[in-house]
Parts: sequence; structure tokens; C-alpha cells
Amino acid sequence: EALEKIKNMRVDLDASRKLRDEVTVMLPEIAAEYRELGSHAWHNGDTAKARIYYDKALNSYTKSLGKDHPEVACSMGDLANVYCDQGKFDEAIGLYQQAYKIHTDAYGPD
Repeated sequence: EALEKIKNMRVDLDASRKLRDEVTVMLPEIAAEYRELGSHAWHNGDTAKARIYYDKALNSYTKSLGKDHPEVACSMGDLANVYCDQGKFDEAIGLYQQAYKIHTDAYGPD
């Protein structure tokens, strides 16, 4: 019976951690922290780590602010810069184009 109780507690703990991760990714402050970590990694030449953090920032900003928010566009630009450094120009161009559209929709073409 004690072993079964421990197993149930483990399931509850795992479910709680999953919920915590889903909720915290929806906070713009978390996205800003990921973006800052990505920036530090990128400026230190660690494009692999920068890509991970910038991708998390983009995901978090998108979930918290919506896909058409200017902060999402900024995060797309950050990630596109990393793709350029990694020689992934097709991916970079796609992100730059999406970011440009978001910016022009939000602020106008000028």
C-alpha cells in the first residue's frame, strides 16, 4: 500500500511539473529571460545554445502575447540571426520575412 501511494505521488508530482512548465512559458517575463540568455550565448559565440534559448523565447512570446505581437517579430529576428551564423539561410530568410510582416502590420510600412 505504501508503494502504491508513492507511485501515485510520483504521478501527481509529474503532472504538477508539466502544468508548471506550461503556465510559466506563458509569461512574457519568462520569454524575456530566455531572450537575454540567448543574447549572452550568441555574443559569446555559442550559437547552439543561443538557438535553444531564442527558440524558447519565441515560443513563450507567441503563447503569451500572440503570434502577431512585435516582440514575437523581434524574437524571430534574433533566431534568424543565429540561423545566418549557422549557415541556415533558408530558415533565416523565412523568419526575417515573417518578422517584417508582423512589424509592418503593427507599425505600418515606414
